Amino acid sequence: MAREKTEEKEISPTPAGKPELPAKKTVIWWTLEEYPKTQRRPGWFVAGFIVAGLLTFFSIKQQNWLFLIFILFALLASYFLSSQKPPRRLFRLTEEGLSIDQKNYPFDSFKSFALIERGENNFLALEINRLAQKYLLVPFKKEREEKIIDFLKNFLPEKEYQESFSDTLADFFRF
Repeated sequence: MAREKTEEKEISPTPAGKPELPAKKTVIWWTLEEYPKTQRRPGWFVAGFIVAGLLTFFSIKQQNWLFLIFILFALLASYFLSSQKPPRRLFRLTEEGLSIDQKNYPFDSFKSFALIERGENNFLALEINRLAQKYLLVPFKKEREEKIIDFLKNFLPEKEYQESFSDTLADFFRF
């Protein structure tokens, strides 16, 4: 009988609840939902269906079939997106930059930072060097605020956050 060789790997234990972090020096890390889950009342959905119904009636009357298809897809997408649970992410601030799960953002891709409070939620707003997206919003826990500010001041200037019109609309419609 031939003997099978089995390979054993030594696994170093990690404290319960803490993810295994890569070799680069992590200064601050936390896990949190990517965005806050908003509880929508049935009235929110009823209003959405009424608006979708009116737009559907308008598109049928105008015989605009492409718009009708767009309305139906938008209605389905908003329903499915609102029923999903926000994904939990691992956020890390290192000497190289910000990491969200496996995606890295070096500090030279940011212009400045600001801290925002929206109701019970806190966000780190990093002004990003992109045309289509002005800020990268990162949720964080309030108890880490001072530590985050002290660390980021070594790499980026702190600036006041200018809320955009799309932010105001998102707050109004509770997105």
